[in-house]
Amino acid sequence: MSRSFIISALLLLTLVITGVPGRTQPELSDDSTTKIISQLDDKDVKVRLQAVRQLSGNPLATMALKDAMADQVPAVRAGAVSALGRINDPGVIDALLVALKDPDASVRSTAARAFGGVTLERLSKDK
Repeated sequence: MSRSFIISALLLLTLVITGVPGRTQPELSDDSTTKIISQLDDKDVKVRLQAVRQLSGNPLATMALKDAMADQVPAVRAGAVSALGRINDPGVIDALLVALKDPDASVRSTAARAFGGVTLERLSKDK
């Protein structure tokens, strides 16, 4: 099966199960985004979790959220995956595919749901 077929099937399945994705976070300034991104390296897991929530949907945070997918705590990885799913960029698709192979089931299920945030328009731009 081709990659685009698998992605389309996952998208359709996710839309059927979860419906259209909800709202995204309000836009943050570059300075605010930089400050929040720095919190992804904090020792406190609660701070890292809050940071991935605040960065949800922020295209300026794409690379930092991809890096957060390597966090030792599954909840942080799942939060990063969810946040990436709300970014309007076909570049997040590969990261979501990687997350589907995460050892933790909650991260994998979050990745499947995150495909609901990826529109067919974005997928067509990835060709």
